Amino acid sequence: MDEYKNHQYQRISLRNFLRWIQMKRNLTIEKYIILFLVGGLSYYNIELLYRGNSHISMLICGGLSMILIGGIDQFSHKPISIWKQMIVGSIIITTLEFITGVIVNLWLKLNIWDYSSAPFNLLGQICLHFSIYWFFLSYLCIIVDNWIREKVFGEPKPGGSQNGNKLV
Repeated sequence: MDEYKNHQYQRISLRNFLRWIQMKRNLTIEKYIILFLVGGLSYYNIELLYRGNSHISMLICGGLSMILIGGIDQFSHKPISIWKQMIVGSIIITTLEFITGVIVNLWLKLNIWDYSSAPFNLLGQICLHFSIYWFFLSYLCIIVDNWIREKVFGEPKPGGSQNGNKLV
């Protein structure tokens, strides 16, 4: 036991983790892993709150959504209004949910969800009702992505966020 007293172990905490990331600001893979996990775990937990259960495929769908939505204004050469980002974000989430649904529900027959009774559905995998929800959820994705990139990774605000991500 005395041998452990001679070693200084750094306490594992969110604060220490964020400091480590800030020292390595040029990390690309790690940055996308963090964004993926934030988006994936958020999507997964939203489903837990809404439906009472979820599936690992939703973590993947949410993680990919976060990365793609965050990329809308990151790689644009001119500012993109927050409304346009939200519309594209809704399309991204809806498309990924459709692809995920086709794989897990139709091909693998896991029956994770079924929107076939909802109006304006496509093969029971997506519906207009949830696409509208995704429009508003994408706003949170944009805000969180920009915050993580700016505060954690020290990136400048993206061209599309010059209005501070306000809806006006």
